[in-house]
Amino acid sequence: MRKDGETMRTTIAILTLLLASVATAPPLRAADDGADVQAAIEAVIEKAYVHGIWLDGDEAVARSGFDPSFVMQVAQEDHVLSVSLDDWLARLGLHGEPLDENITHRIEVLDHSGTAAVALVEVHRDGQPLYTDYMSLYRSGDGWRIVAKIFHSHPQ
Repeated sequence: MRKDGETMRTTIAILTLLLASVATAPPLRAADDGADVQAAIEAVIEKAYVHGIWLDGDEAVARSGFDPSFVMQVAQEDHVLSVSLDDWLARLGLHGEPLDENITHRIEVLDHSGTAAVALVEVHRDGQPLYTDYMSLYRSGDGWRIVAKIFHSHPQ
């Protein structure tokens, strides 16, 4: 009987150590949630937003990275205005010409988990900040798509 008691204590000790190591281990991310995911998110923003809107003024390219349900929230003095993708693109009047040829940018994926991501996009004109955008993205069978945007417009 004593041998069974020692075996039981040893088993309990091993299980306790195992549970402790699992409980303190960092969370596991899916194999595809690394640099490849960040690169894919950056590529969508680069193509659809930076090139489609700013550098090329190409509405079809812009639409390729934005979900049709996209909404841009615009802060007004006393409320927030929701602008659809169609309305935003109509306001921009893209005709295959750059909105501004002196645009540079920086994209940083702030976080991603599974099918959701948030990115920071800084747009500069002549080295001066023009817009700071916060974009939300979802991944579906078609890849990553920009679904929402809020922004700060810097004084010029």
